[in-house]
Amino acid sequence: MSRPYKFVYLGNYVINIIIVVSLLSIHWLGLDLPDLKHFLDMGICCMGTWMVLSLFSRSFIVNDAYKGHRILDARTTRQLTILLAIAEAMALYCSGFGHELFIKPATAVAIIWLITFTYLSLSGKLILKNEAAPQ
Repeated sequence: MSRPYKFVYLGNYVINIIIVVSLLSIHWLGLDLPDLKHFLDMGICCMGTWMVLSLFSRSFIVNDAYKGHRILDARTTRQLTILLAIAEAMALYCSGFGHELFIKPATAVAIIWLITFTYLSLSGKLILKNEAAPQ
């Protein structure tokens, strides 16, 4: 059985989805902001890689010393991370190489990710109560 993730891992999602939405918004609005676009491209490269690597590192896995009141379901966390990484890769490819072919799928995957994340968070399937936390 895989161990759950620490609640703080949600910070990776927040940072990365903001970067993806910002980059896609610049494209859809037709704004000419090359410096901001470059900054967001680098943000996807750095923070997206950090998010995926953190998924497989031990730093965000719940251990006996973790006292937080909330934890993240391991399977759901992995699936959401991979889906967000796919959206980031498509947005980065579209931005970096100027291929319009990936802008609609990247936008669709980002919207699906946002809807899925919201549903799972509100339904209690992603954020669980830590039974081992002190009361």
